[in-house]
Amino acid sequence: MLPLATDLFDWGYFVGIDWVGRGGRIGQAQTFIVSTGLLCSAISVGGLHAVPEAEYIVTIITPCVLIAAGLFCIIREFTCPTCMDCSGADDAQEMEQPMSVAP
Repeated sequence: MLPLATDLFDWGYFVGIDWVGRGGRIGQAQTFIVSTGLLCSAISVGGLHAVPEAEYIVTIITPCVLIAAGLFCIIREFTCPTCMDCSGADDAQEMEQPMSVAP
């Protein structure tokens, strides 16, 4: 049950920060570090304790899917840098312009 909080935090961080390209290299490394830890934890617990097969499969697949999604984001970043570009340039331009009142 303890890895559930870490798993949910890792997914939330990935979706909120890494998927849109705001986390940088440190954020990407965090995704792989936590996912690898979750995978090792699942394998260790599954080998030492009687874990239901469905739970064991889910705990193995979940970090693997997150690792694959992280790799996809890295590949997407290098092959298509404009996909989901969140550099904030448009937002910064909008912030600099004064708000206009619609007629």
